[in-house]
Amino acid sequence: MAFEHVRVRLPDGQEFGPVAWSVMLQWHQEGRVPADASLVDHATGEARAASSFPALQRLEVTPAMPVESYVPPTPVLRPGMAGQYGESVTPPDTSIGAAYAYGNEAFRAQMGLAIGAFLIVAIISGAAERIPYLGLLVAGLLVPPLEGGYTRFNLNLINRRNPQISDIFNGFSAYLTWLAAYWIRTGIALACFLPGILPIIYLVITADDMAGQAEPAAIMGMVIGLLVAVIIAIFVLPRFAFIMYLVAEGYGPIEAMHTSMRMVRNRFGEVLWTTFVLNALAGVGALLCIVGVIFTGPLAQASLAAYYNAVKAQEGVATYR
Repeated sequence: MAFEHVRVRLPDGQEFGPVAWSVMLQWHQEGRVPADASLVDHATGEARAASSFPALQRLEVTPAMPVESYVPPTPVLRPGMAGQYGESVTPPDTSIGAAYAYGNEAFRAQMGLAIGAFLIVAIISGAAERIPYLGLLVAGLLVPPLEGGYTRFNLNLINRRNPQISDIFNGFSAYLTWLAAYWIRTGIALACFLPGILPIIYLVITADDMAGQAEPAAIMGMVIGLLVAVIIAIFVLPRFAFIMYLVAEGYGPIEAMHTSMRMVRNRFGEVLWTTFVLNALAGVGALLCIVGVIFTGPLAQASLAAYYNAVKAQEGVATYR
């Protein structure tokens, strides 16, 4: 009987996964699962020799990929283990609790650095938006690489890859890539909210003709438009939740968009709820105490990066870099 989600344990004790059984079969066909490896049921911890599974014995194994082109599965690293280049610290499941626990551990380990990075991005972004007359334009050109660099910083933080403040500015080295990724995501969001934006524009344009009195029909149209926009956004935006993380790990913007949709396809409700709760964590800090957001903001970002790692592992998504 096949396991639903499995970890591949090599003879030296190194583990890869967890991934879906179908992904493991693909690894076996590519020659990435040696005959003396063990397969561990991620749900129960039961371990069995790979050679004991009839499904693996029937499959024809293609020649192993050359070392220089081989991209290994994502290793499972436990809390406190140092992540190495190309590896990910992966929570044991995709629950909010696991993401928060791993994010909190990474945040507490380098709290000063995490808060500093968060404040630098917030201050620069806020200052750009407040430039007279040109604020929106400057922010639209400056924020994308900053957000990209901050995304990479949080992946380095959660993966124990020696995060540095300089990570924030590394996005400028791939400026056009981050600009495209940011505006693809932002364009999708704007398209979702068009039903709510258009009635407001109409009211603004016709305000003089109405002598400051908006017609009831126009107000009703605005309310309905906003409700429709929120519903569309709820059903669309979570599918692109992982675009920036994927670009940070080497995917092109269009490829990242399609990969994010594939990662969310079978867990839409989970992604919607988890990203809402973890983002709300930052908002709670701002509501209860303005200063509190400097703690809850970076903690939420670290937890979201941990959640991305967990989903990536379960969906068998490769890390390019």
